[in-house]
Amino acid sequence: MSEVYNERIDKIFSALGLLSRKDCSRAAKAGRITVNGTTEKSPARKVTQDDTLCLDGERVVYSKYMYILLNKPQGYVCAAEDGRYPTVFELLPKNFANLGLFTVGRLDMNTTGVLIITNDGALSHALLSPKNKVYKTYRAKTKFPVSENDVALAAQGIALDEGENAMPAFITLVEDSVSDVKVCEGKFHLIKRIFLALHNQVRELERIDFAGIGCSDLEYGEWRFLEEEELQLLKNAVLG
Repeated sequence: MSEVYNERIDKIFSALGLLSRKDCSRAAKAGRITVNGTTEKSPARKVTQDDTLCLDGERVVYSKYMYILLNKPQGYVCAAEDGRYPTVFELLPKNFANLGLFTVGRLDMNTTGVLIITNDGALSHALLSPKNKVYKTYRAKTKFPVSENDVALAAQGIALDEGENAMPAFITLVEDSVSDVKVCEGKFHLIKRIFLALHNQVRELERIDFAGIGCSDLEYGEWRFLEEEELQLLKNAVLG
């Protein structure tokens, strides 16, 4: 990914979670940082994507934007701050706090699973726009078994409460009371409202896929940066 940037070394290390700004200053004084093969003593020096930045001899690859995959646990809200409940940002390193990160859409407090966090506003907007039909899949455990008739009704685009209609939702039966629901819009509590319209009730909900990206390699509460292939999946989803 070739992003144009011109950033301070200490900001880059902080953004990547390698060193705090204070530790970066110490590392620079100790001669641990090089730029284009030359020892750099000033953590305030700005570098671009054309420079070769190294820490302890290992190249540091930086991008202007950050793309994070989090396996969201229950009990956390998708907000920058909340007076009552912990937020998903508390699961990230503290030095990420001033990087302008936000969640791509929201999962409610008790919904778990795939959550994308970034500071790329343009991509986030495109991923959430219904016209781009970026699909997300949720695994729902319901109070009652899901029938083939339910599957057919949801696929037509079912009428929700408050006069709203859902776009077609594609349900795959997993077990009697467990199903996967594939949708391309982000209405508030959409999956729960679809099942309410089908005279059912969601007991547990987990997002298991976002545009082809899953998080089965992560425990609840764990995170990692998106792989280049995963980022390309997001961009391809927007392009259709």
